[in-house]
Amino acid sequence: MENKYFKQQILIIIISLCTFTSFARDLQLFCSVGNYRVKSAGAFGAAIKKRVNEEPAARKAWSNIVSRANIALIEEKPEIKSLSVELELARENNRSNVKAARAIYDSALVWCTERDSKYQESAVRYFNEFITKFKPEEQINGIESIHKYHLLYARDWLPYLAKSYDLLYCSLSGENKKKYKLWLKSMVDVISEKEVWAKWKNTTHGAWQSAALAIIGKVTGDVNLLILSRRRILYQLENVMGPDGLWPGGALKLDYTATRAFLAYAEANLPGRGRAYNWENKSKESYIHKLINAPLMFIDALGAIPGSDNMKTGLPPGDIYLIAYLRYRDDLYGEIMARQIDKINDEDILIYYLKPVRNFNIFPRPLYSVLSPSMGWGILRQFANNPEKSLFARLDYGPHGGSGGNADKLDFYFCGLGRRVVSSGGSYAVKSPLRFGWTKQTLSHNTVTINYHSQVGAKSPSDPNGVPGKLLLFDRNEDINVVEADARNSYPEVPLTSYRRCIAMPDDYIIDIFTIVSSKPITLDWVIHGLGKQVAIGDAVKGESALNNKLAIAGLLGSKADGYNWIDKVDSYIANEQWNVVWSSGLKTIM
Repeated sequence: MENKYFKQQILIIIISLCTFTSFARDLQLFCSVGNYRVKSAGAFGAAIKKRVNEEPAARKAWSNIVSRANIALIEEKPEIKSLSVELELARENNRSNVKAARAIYDSALVWCTERDSKYQESAVRYFNEFITKFKPEEQINGIESIHKYHLLYARDWLPYLAKSYDLLYCSLSGENKKKYKLWLKSMVDVISEKEVWAKWKNTTHGAWQSAALAIIGKVTGDVNLLILSRRRILYQLENVMGPDGLWPGGALKLDYTATRAFLAYAEANLPGRGRAYNWENKSKESYIHKLINAPLMFIDALGAIPGSDNMKTGLPPGDIYLIAYLRYRDDLYGEIMARQIDKINDEDILIYYLKPVRNFNIFPRPLYSVLSPSMGWGILRQFANNPEKSLFARLDYGPHGGSGGNADKLDFYFCGLGRRVVSSGGSYAVKSPLRFGWTKQTLSHNTVTINYHSQVGAKSPSDPNGVPGKLLLFDRNEDINVVEADARNSYPEVPLTSYRRCIAMPDDYIIDIFTIVSSKPITLDWVIHGLGKQVAIGDAVKGESALNNKLAIAGLLGSKADGYNWIDKVDSYIANEQWNVVWSSGLKTIM
């Protein structure tokens, strides 16, 4: 009798354990928190606690996350707004949707860590509001018919909801599990269609749509979505990315957008066999690793990437190198991330931050002169590993950069000897008159304007019609580094036979030769935007002093508004032969 009863007890215990574990599910989108491997939501929460105790950066991020989760507790309903409206309003509305989705994710993170049911209930309440207010069959179809800007949800907030569903899954009722799963899958129905992919497959929109398919496929267990996303991501890596590891089109902003999408895909597929980090090109190079390394070739003599189009001078985005440092443990990645830690989302810091092992000087990679076909940039360097002697020059001859590109063919940027001496474009808000009236125009760049007109590609704020130049020469050797390009097609209305620029760096100085040949008389303005408030002109005689009135400026600069209307305090000089300019920044130009 005793033995029979004992066997009965064992059987009951085994059945009970099986019944309990059948409701549990491993996390689908998370495999680690920092250095800690995690498998379940419980292990995830335990790892967060360890990280918060060990890392000041994680502790600060956690404090901010908890604060937002507490705010969500007292807000009755989040504002979920329509995206099926004109694009400008859709972008404005989307800020509310991002805020609400982030509140769900923050609440899910706090619940996993603290196991306080009020945070779980708050996340569920917000999630239900999303499902009630944002109906995919209406909203997504509306987006496709009105502005087709699926990035607004696929990139900006759908990943937050997918991650929240993953973290909350084991705590959800059977009804909510089913409801959330169906809603998440319906959110990607339109972007999974062949016709939609055909429109976007060669764009960064397509990259993020593919990443969204992977994220939703992984969290809902939809194998078809995973297969589809894998096929599409591989298509872009194999056929769209340039041989230099950069997104084509001449805009670093697009490259960073694509890199984030590919990283999002790679991270979604870490818990499983589909490790995109291991995918290699024909040269046996990791696609993802090459993507991350590629922008580092543009780092100048002062440890930053010079501005272009509407991007300011600075380091590549810290959030990209946050993940890259965790996965590759490269000291340069760690330094780039650490210097920008305050610009990275708290949630990403909490999950991915790893404290750099040591401080690291930021040098370009590689240290020699390089050519980027995707950007259309020729980069010249001397003494790159010696900051005090280092020289850097960039000639931009490449693609226009899409609707955000500027009319800046043959723009020339340089710096060195420890000084930044010329400007490299400006960055203004979309609605600022300077965004189009100045930055988009040729006059705002270090190049040559013809007949007071901008090059093609500056007729409207989003004019995408600039044309690329043609590379004529690039060489580097022990004696000289040189790049030359022609961009005569940027002035189709002018009968040019030559509009080319040659930049040479023979030693510790730079030679700039701009050759322009026209079959008709033309007016040229050769522009250098030197830094420094004081300018000294040598070997030239000052002309009229009263040139700061509208009539005089119109006579001197022409009547066109292609950036000239933003110039004031104009002085003229007369020189017979060679003359020079010295800026207070230390730049000396001899002409």
